[in-house]
Amino acid sequence: TYVWWAYIDGGDMRYATDDPVLITMEILSVVNGLVGFLGLWLWYRQRQSQAVACFCATAVVHLYATSLYFGSEILAGFPNVNTNSLFDVGVKFIAANSPWIVFPIVVLVWAAKRHHRSPVAP
Repeated sequence: TYVWWAYIDGGDMRYATDDPVLITMEILSVVNGLVGFLGLWLWYRQRQSQAVACFCATAVVHLYATSLYFGSEILAGFPNVNTNSLFDVGVKFIAANSPWIVFPIVVLVWAAKRHHRSPVAP
């Protein structure tokens, strides 16, 4: 548990409490992971259009949840992040969580390009 305590110690104190919004976001992340797994299964079963729909759905959920995570902390004035530490803000809060914003955008751009390349049904 040391890794989690090191993260909590300055990264985001909301993880040390029973914040219902954060708990809901984490449960949603687990469900979202299952949808992503379904997408991978569909992809390997050669059902690419359904798989891409699952991937896009997970991307949208990631964007929403992460925007809520970042936005709520920023708008509240960083009460749960040690803003006196560049490591805590830069690495623990921003760098550790920014892939959940960046990669969903990459997935949505990839899906849009893939959609534009696919032949139109008669």
